[in-house]
Amino acid sequence: MTQKRGYPYNLYIDILNRYPDVDIEELRSRIVYSMGRLPARSVQIIRQRYADGATLAEIGITQGVTGGRIRQIIGKATKQLQSYACAYILWYGVEAFEKKEIMDDDPLQLFELSTRVQNALLRAGYKTIGEVRRIATERSAADILTADGKRRIRNFGKVAFEEVRLIVSNAAH
Repeated sequence: MTQKRGYPYNLYIDILNRYPDVDIEELRSRIVYSMGRLPARSVQIIRQRYADGATLAEIGITQGVTGGRIRQIIGKATKQLQSYACAYILWYGVEAFEKKEIMDDDPLQLFELSTRVQNALLRAGYKTIGEVRRIATERSAADILTADGKRRIRNFGKVAFEEVRLIVSNAAH
């Protein structure tokens, strides 16, 4: 198979570090769906860089910032697209992502929790969705602060507890 160049292949390769095995229309739909999770400004900058082939300096002029700041924005957007959910979409497709039943052994990142809550859970040793579901079934936020009788979750108060409870209740099991 001849490897194609240009958009959207260049973006896909930068995100997943592998060459896509799907046709261009499927690849475009995956990228559009994934980029819907990014801020509008990041999407515009990504399109200018990858689709239009603009340099960092050219994009910086249109955005009113330096080329170095554009590099930072692209780096952050690429990292967001590498998150578990977006990478899953790019790798397997939109339909597979929407139909996927969330399993207890899936990584915590699939829930797309706020950074603070996700980091607090990861620091405390919670790595899978099953462990997070167990937290959400606790009676109150106070119970979480001493979960398992020995784990104390720093930066995990009532707001974090409610965020986990809401996301778990909305997730398909």
